[in-house]
Amino acid sequence: MPRKYDAVKVDEHSPLIDPQRKNNDSDIESNRLSSPNAMSDSDLKLEDSLIESKSTLYLILLTLGIGGLQIVWSIELSNGSPYLLSLGMSKALLAFVWLAGPMTGVLVQPYIGMISDRCRLPWGKRKPFMVAGTLGTVVSSLLLAYAK
Repeated sequence: MPRKYDAVKVDEHSPLIDPQRKNNDSDIESNRLSSPNAMSDSDLKLEDSLIESKSTLYLILLTLGIGGLQIVWSIELSNGSPYLLSLGMSKALLAFVWLAGPMTGVLVQPYIGMISDRCRLPWGKRKPFMVAGTLGTVVSSLLLAYAK
């Protein structure tokens, strides 16, 4: 895949990347000759101005969802084992129940990702799988509510 810019011209502000030296006019000309896909300085300035930064409120609201998920997981992990034991499940089988979630994630998520990458529905690549996953979760939760 061709690159749009030359790595020497990019001015990264990251503590993980060594600062690049500033190009003078002769370096820019040599980069243009050696790399036909290199962007000019004016293109880089335009590209940098198009980068949108997120507000603090947006970032806080974004993290609230993850915080709620952590609360749900902590409640499930604290109450799940006693509930399953009260249903008559053996302790040995209980370990397999808690292992099923991570193993499913390790095995099924990459497979679903490969399938969704090949998806050509009008909804897009990810939306059909998100809708199917949501419906599956709702149906499973309703069935769980009527379990003995």
